[in-house]
Amino acid sequence: MLIAVAVVGGMLLLAAGATGKTSRYTGPIQPSGTLRFVLTEKSDILRLRKGISFSKLPLVCLRRKETTSGSLTFPVNVHHKQFKAVAKSHSGSSSLVMKGTFKHHFHKAKGTIRIEGKKVPLDSGGTGKCDSGVRPFRVRER
Repeated sequence: MLIAVAVVGGMLLLAAGATGKTSRYTGPIQPSGTLRFVLTEKSDILRLRKGISFSKLPLVCLRRKETTSGSLTFPVNVHHKQFKAVAKSHSGSSSLVMKGTFKHHFHKAKGTIRIEGKKVPLDSGGTGKCDSGVRPFRVRER
């Protein structure tokens, strides 16, 4: 499932002085699925920590419905309340693009996520030629 790890995920941190602060976010992906990440701020650098995860993201795979789950293996920087993660499997056979913006003093974020490719890891096992389409998400600080 190395492909799944390389293809999906995201986390953020929110700083409070020199010690930094960590905030956890979770929320739905439409029409189903869940996105989770952690935001940290340290030395005025905002970052979604590695381990951004998603679960049960709906896919269409050669006319059948499936889901995929996974996490990102790298952190994502936040600039001007915006973040973007792009990940590809080692073979280039699947990819993930996630974009988002923080709102309301970093208490909420919204954006989109899309996974597609010839060998997308499936929750049911194996891989498939699939596309999630662009799916909106909304997360809240917990």
